[in-house]
Amino acid sequence: MAALLTEPEQKAARLTKAISKMPEVYVVSVPGETRLRVQLFQCQRNYFLGWLAEHGWSAVFMGLVPRITEMGKVMCEQYEVDVREQLLSTLPTDARRIPDDEEKK
Repeated sequence: MAALLTEPEQKAARLTKAISKMPEVYVVSVPGETRLRVQLFQCQRNYFLGWLAEHGWSAVFMGLVPRITEMGKVMCEQYEVDVREQLLSTLPTDARRIPDDEEKK
């Protein structure tokens, strides 16, 4: 039987799922971590950061890391979203949201 997730854990899981669907954006943190590590190609930076800001989240640039692709080694930007800190620092009437699949259609 699977354990039920708390509301903050559910928000973090939905955030991870939404980010994972973005093209050329990769969630590389271990599941269950309070800090979500994301690698992305530089061409996706504005889209990714804009999407986060639009939904009330923020990320911190952590540096450049190599990523092996079919074109060889490519440098990716790595960002960190401190999900726990951002969820705990908000009021119960928090405007931060994560779009549902139906909302995207």
